[in-house]
Amino acid sequence: MLVDTSKVLESLAETAGIQSFILAVDPSTETDAGFLGGSLAGRAYWRDLRGGGEQGAKAFKQYCLKNESKPVQSTSSTHRSVPTMVDGRQPTSGSGKKLDAKTLKADLYETVRKALKSVAFFRLWWHG
Repeated sequence: MLVDTSKVLESLAETAGIQSFILAVDPSTETDAGFLGGSLAGRAYWRDLRGGGEQGAKAFKQYCLKNESKPVQSTSSTHRSVPTMVDGRQPTSGSGKKLDAKTLKADLYETVRKALKSVAFFRLWWHG
């Protein structure tokens, strides 16, 4: 799933020029070096960032282990299982109910696919 997410972010960079990266670690596995994905610029940024790269992934793992028992608070809620969007809102379904991970993933993929299609259409139309 992480590789697929990285490929989506790479495609987003190629089609829309949006740069990004994703860092994922398994705090409970000592040998896990983490996963870095995303656009070429995003990955290069993380690797070159002071405190980033492999040492940054290790630091993130330590942070997660240290704060594992403490509830993570966002600006809108104290629920750990529901991600917070950039604007501080929690994703919800059309009926206002909180989304489960499977539904959230499907919605994310659909949103990214629609965005990529609209960008591809615009580029074809513009360069005609």
